[in-house]
Amino acid sequence: MWKTKHKRPEDHGNFTEQFPRYNLKRTQEKITLRAIELSQPNLQGKALDAGCGNGFSTAILKKLFKTVKGFDTSNEMLKNARKKKLDVKNWRFQKIPFTEKFDIILSISALQWVPLN
Repeated sequence: MWKTKHKRPEDHGNFTEQFPRYNLKRTQEKITLRAIELSQPNLQGKALDAGCGNGFSTAILKKLFKTVKGFDTSNEMLKNARKKKLDVKNWRFQKIPFTEKFDIILSISALQWVPLN
């Protein structure tokens, strides 16, 4: 079993102010659009953003899909996602509570922060 020494950089204050050249939002948008392009999902269906954080990818999905949901473990990041009127919940990867089917499940820049325990 391994543990990370640090939390996500985004969890420590205003990350974009500390690292102005690192534009997380723009990077997330590019990766999200490319993942959608490669997977060619049904755009009239449902999308899930696993590890949605601030909702950068979730907001893009919301523009493209009929139904979009997201989850993350960071209450602070979820608060920002909710300000964007996104349907997000506080859940862990280890216990994803959804029983419904999704046409696409994206996890952009999130899995590396999931502990194995």
